[in-house]
Amino acid sequence: MAFLRRFFLAAALFAWVVPSFGQITFITSGTVAGNNSVTVTLGATPAVGDLLIAQVGTNTTDRTITPSGTGWSTLRTDFAASGCAPATTCTILSNVFFKFHAAGDPTSYIFTVSGGGSRKVTAAISVYRGVDTTTPFLANAATISAAASATVNAPSLAPTLAPINSMLVVLFGVAGESTYTALPATYTTRYTITNPGGGAGHPTFAAVTRGPLASAETPAAQTATVNTAAFANIGIHLALKPGVTITLPSSFNAFETSTAPNAITGVIQTKVAGAAFSLDVVAIAGGAQISGFNDQVIVDLLGNTVTGIGLDANNCPTSFTVVQTVSPNPTITAGRSTVAFTAVANSFRDVRVRIRWPTSSPTVTSCSTDNFAIRPSSFAAALTDATWSTAGTGRTLNNTGSSGGNVHKAGQLLTITVTPSPATASNYDGSPTVSALACTLPATCANGTLTVGAFTGTGTRVSSTASYSEAGAFNLTLVDQTYASVDAADGTPQNCTATGGFVCQFPAPLAVGRFVPDHFAVTAVTQPLFRTFDATDASCSTPPAGPVRSFTYIGQPFGYQTSYSAMITAQNVANGTTTNYRGTLWKLTSASASQTFANSPAMTLDTTQIGTPTVAETPNTGTGTLNPSGTDKLAFGRDNTTPQAQFTANLSLTLSVSDANEAGANQGTITTATALVFNGGGTGIAFDSGAAFRYGRLLISNARGPETSALVVPMETQFWNGSVFTTNAADHCTTLSAANFGLGNYAGNLNAGETTLSITGAFLSGKKTLSMSAPGTGNNGSVDIVLDLGATTIDSCTAWGTTPTPTGATKTYLRGRWCGATYVKDPVGRATFGVSLGSEDVIFFRENF
Repeated sequence: MAFLRRFFLAAALFAWVVPSFGQITFITSGTVAGNNSVTVTLGATPAVGDLLIAQVGTNTTDRTITPSGTGWSTLRTDFAASGCAPATTCTILSNVFFKFHAAGDPTSYIFTVSGGGSRKVTAAISVYRGVDTTTPFLANAATISAAASATVNAPSLAPTLAPINSMLVVLFGVAGESTYTALPATYTTRYTITNPGGGAGHPTFAAVTRGPLASAETPAAQTATVNTAAFANIGIHLALKPGVTITLPSSFNAFETSTAPNAITGVIQTKVAGAAFSLDVVAIAGGAQISGFNDQVIVDLLGNTVTGIGLDANNCPTSFTVVQTVSPNPTITAGRSTVAFTAVANSFRDVRVRIRWPTSSPTVTSCSTDNFAIRPSSFAAALTDATWSTAGTGRTLNNTGSSGGNVHKAGQLLTITVTPSPATASNYDGSPTVSALACTLPATCANGTLTVGAFTGTGTRVSSTASYSEAGAFNLTLVDQTYASVDAADGTPQNCTATGGFVCQFPAPLAVGRFVPDHFAVTAVTQPLFRTFDATDASCSTPPAGPVRSFTYIGQPFGYQTSYSAMITAQNVANGTTTNYRGTLWKLTSASASQTFANSPAMTLDTTQIGTPTVAETPNTGTGTLNPSGTDKLAFGRDNTTPQAQFTANLSLTLSVSDANEAGANQGTITTATALVFNGGGTGIAFDSGAAFRYGRLLISNARGPETSALVVPMETQFWNGSVFTTNAADHCTTLSAANFGLGNYAGNLNAGETTLSITGAFLSGKKTLSMSAPGTGNNGSVDIVLDLGATTIDSCTAWGTTPTPTGATKTYLRGRWCGATYVKDPVGRATFGVSLGSEDVIFFRENF
């Protein structure tokens, strides 16, 4: 044993070539006792080439013992019979058979005694390794004792000289039921069969061995004793010849079967969970394959779910899971053989093959120089959410239609779930990435960016931090290119084939959709500019073409000098443009727009003349335009009860759009994130010529003059200065036509048609005159003049005999409180021609205005 310890230490350090396999070693045994036919089962599976020695005996001398199987030879047949009665308890027929174990041989053998009647049978098989397969026995001899004796003797084998590494085997047999009380002290007991039948007359066996011999010797006689002297006995002495000395392996390796002959290194490529595979195992010494190595080894797969585990002196990981132990132990023939591995159900990132030898008590352990991965065969992918803006698994995102169904906001978090196949690959912790993404909706779409996010969990992998940047739908294929990264450089195809190193999506591609904008952005293109007084007459233009316009009446509609223009942009949550919100996916119409006017401080605004803004898509861009309708008019609400003091407008306009077409469970309306506000930087939307607003009224004064001359009737526009109405000297723009005036209530000699009214031009500095034509001599009298500031009918304080029907001037903002409590009445003045004082005439003096 000291020699062996020195040898194994030297072999481990220096891979010395020393005698090893030439040493004979005992491997296993099996025993049985029964009647007529018995079955011996070995305690372990022999290796190819192991020697099996069968000791079989029965309590008669006139029968034949036959072993089952093939390859058995008879070494010797011995009889021992005594004169005791009955003879069946005193007689023994002993057969010694031998064979070499071959591939496919069983581990159980049947021994049958010929003839009828009941025969007691005892049988044992012992197995030895390293025996010469040509001449296994150096010598054999037996001592037969027919006389009853308590001593069982096995003879010397002189003059045979048993060499180093040979083994001595002694087989003892007693005709009846006994117990061995002593066996040779320098020998090792391999089996004893004592009282095998409980006193029923079965032979009693024992086997002892010595060796492998450390030096050559002549085998001496050996003796055993039993507890009774009543039976005949046989002692058989055998010397086993050692086989050819070969080189002891210093290490082993494993690699692909396709590796070149006589190689001692090679790669192991990626394997697939759920699929069987095979590798070659090679025995190595002195840097070369040991072609004479023929023995069983223990082969394991050692797996880790992570890479980077440290290796020990045998190149084995310092921590691991035993994934599989090949059973039965495979035999390496001629130094290299193919070993079949059954399908591994789970997946591992880092696997090595461990080989140990000998199987009975391993002294050499090696792990493959190359490590490899066992990957899932594929994975299935699903994209889901909880709501259109939150991750989850409640809804599947597989809507590829242009309307209806589940939709998800672009850029908002969603969930990607990856489920490996086979389902038993519960170690899988890979992180798939995008292999292919092809947008499918709308027709002229552009690919967005799918952010996969970080996966968690093992087996089924989940990322709840995924997002997609665009609108529309797409076909998706994911792939995990890194799970089997340990094989990236060993020739494993880096693709999605059956033997490739990638873990790939199946089925692929996956239809995913539909995505919609997270929100809209509305941005200014053109700032609005209001027109002061909303005048279109050339006399009311800005300098130098005409008098300055500096105010607008409260209640007077005003429009745009320059209308606004805005851009609508469909955006994801990060404010990137979703260009695929186009074509059939563009759902915005004019009804989608919202515009709100306000003043600071708050005032009543009349928006009845504000139309619906126009919305139009800019094709293939994810953007559109937002513009006012062509005839928009706005006015400050006029308080018809209490005049308002002059103020400066501080108007703002707020614009937004929304898409309500996606309203439904766990989704809703796509709105504008931040509305566009036009407010002139806080001072209000600008006017082209002043933002002052005045509360106004129009006054028609009474006038008188001779009937033979035209009569001038004064008018003026006035505004409330906070205390009283005073002439609005800033009004250079109010324009009226003669059709806006009506005449009625003729009195005296003045009749309809005898005088007519005319007016030209705009007010100047708040004043204007009407011209009444001379009615002529004798047509003295008066007429009331009314200005219709409404749209259709007059509303005045004067009672009319026949109500005039002028054309409405639509300037209600100039009506006054001529009677009653509100400023809602049209102005009325009176023109008087001549004065009747009997037959005398009166000379009229006319003032100039």
